[in-house]
Amino acid sequence: MGRPLQELKLSAEEKARLRSMVRQSRASQSLALRAKIILLAGDGWDSVDIANELQTSNQTVCKWRGRFLRDRLLALDDAP
Repeated sequence: MGRPLQELKLSAEEKARLRSMVRQSRASQSLALRAKIILLAGDGWDSVDIANELQTSNQTVCKWRGRFLRDRLLALDDAP
């Protein structure tokens, strides 16, 4: 078993913005995936379960969960 997860709580505004990112047809696939990861994490899902649900790696889920906890919505953009 890994380290205990830091609880990820989303504000109503963050949830709305994340849902918008998922729905936008112009949004990149990677941005939509990141938003889905954070929405599920905000609902209390375990990283392994999120990875299985979204058919991605646990490493990817942990990466975006950690970045979001550090920088919130700004963390979801591509790095320069």
